[in-house]
Amino acid sequence: MPKFRPKKTRQGKHAAITRIPGRPAKPIPKLSGSGRRVAVEIGELVRKRAEAEAAIADARKSHERLREAIDILPQGIVFLDADGRYILWNKKYAEIYNRSSDQFKPGARLQDTIRVGVERGDYPEATSPANATSRPWPMAASS
Repeated sequence: MPKFRPKKTRQGKHAAITRIPGRPAKPIPKLSGSGRRVAVEIGELVRKRAEAEAAIADARKSHERLREAIDILPQGIVFLDADGRYILWNKKYAEIYNRSSDQFKPGARLQDTIRVGVERGDYPEATSPANATSRPWPMAASS
C-alpha cells in the first residue's frame, strides 16, 4: 500500500486542515500560547503524575508492612474509624470471630458484624442480638 503524505490545504486563525487521500478532513487543534510554554506545562504534568504514582506505590508498601506487622501479633487486633467502621484487622481477629469474619470489609460497621456474629454464635455470652449492642461493646451502641 503506498504511503500518503498529509497535505495542509488551508491555514486559518483557529486550525489547519489536514487531508489524507481517501479520508475526511481532520482539523489540527492549535495550542494556546507558545509551543514552548505548552511543552513546559506538559512536562510539569508528567512530573506531577510521576510523583503521585510514586506516592501511591509508597503508601501501598507502607500498608503492606503495617498489615504484616499486625498479622504476627498473637492477639486479635482491629482498627476502627470514629464511626465504628472497619479500617484494618489482623488474621487472629478473623480467627477469633470466624463465624462472622466474612462480614469484615473496610467501611463495614462493627455494630452490624456483631449482630451477625451473635446470630452465628461468635459471642456465646450474648443471649440475643439486642445484647450485642450493649456492653462490653461500647463502639457498637446504637445511635
